[in-house]
Amino acid sequence: MNLSHPDFLPAPSSATGCRRHGIWRPNLTKGVICKCMQFVGPALVQKINQGGAKRSGYLGLAAQALKKYMEYERFLHQQWQYLYDEWIDHSGHNYIAFHTDEQRKKSTSKGWPGDGGRWANLGGCDPDKVQVYHGPGGEQQLWVRPVDKTLKPSAAYRRHWRKFVRSQEVQEPYTYDEKILPIDHLFPETAAARAGIAWVRITAVKARSNALVSFLEKKRAAKNEQPRPHTADYITMIKVTGFEKSLKSFANGRDFALQFVSHLESCQQIRTRPFEDIKLEIELIAHSFERAVLDNNHGGIVYL
Repeated sequence: MNLSHPDFLPAPSSATGCRRHGIWRPNLTKGVICKCMQFVGPALVQKINQGGAKRSGYLGLAAQALKKYMEYERFLHQQWQYLYDEWIDHSGHNYIAFHTDEQRKKSTSKGWPGDGGRWANLGGCDPDKVQVYHGPGGEQQLWVRPVDKTLKPSAAYRRHWRKFVRSQEVQEPYTYDEKILPIDHLFPETAAARAGIAWVRITAVKARSNALVSFLEKKRAAKNEQPRPHTADYITMIKVTGFEKSLKSFANGRDFALQFVSHLESCQQIRTRPFEDIKLEIELIAHSFERAVLDNNHGGIVYL
């Protein structure tokens, strides 16, 4: 256990409240605990440092509290890992949007990427608006009907997400690095609704990474494409891996591709691995970037 972690900083001498949440409640023994389950009582920290906590049971209590506090972060890492593995392997149920109900249902048919999986209702939600994909390896994805937010602002997606997280027996607080993350449609919901897309996949992502690609997603959604299912791509990976450099700051696609691949290699929030053909992947990402961000439509076969 990392006792230098800020969760274990000593409490203020007055012990009037958590420096983050302003609320204390007594622990069963010495020390105090705030509503986010952080043990910060100085007596407890001293006990842990001296090793006496093993005999008194404080260490177990502290570890249990920290585990509860970290549950949501682990859950998000797992969701992001699923997306990354689907993307880099070009396999599994790697969809992020369906144009029709038929496409969604067919995605689990024999010979399709979701083969072996199944669709299920989410308790307490309208099954015509919310569905959960259960993969053969235990992975789960939350899918919703997109809504045009300009016509009907709604907080329904966040409520659906909380129910989904609770269904996985993940305890509150639902924060990541002390922040409440936005619930993102991996294909823009308003554009999806206007384009007649029936279902979009959602997850929580970091706010800055999400904002960086919003303009790009809207451009993609506005295209008149064939009504085929949309799959995870490098734009999806920018969001789920926490890439935070402005896309408009890159002079060309190759500069972006090199930086993005370097970011993946050093990414901490998921387990990444080398591309099978890194030179080809860099060229593919660079070409897609040139077309999407810089509007350099100079031919080729790579599409967003």
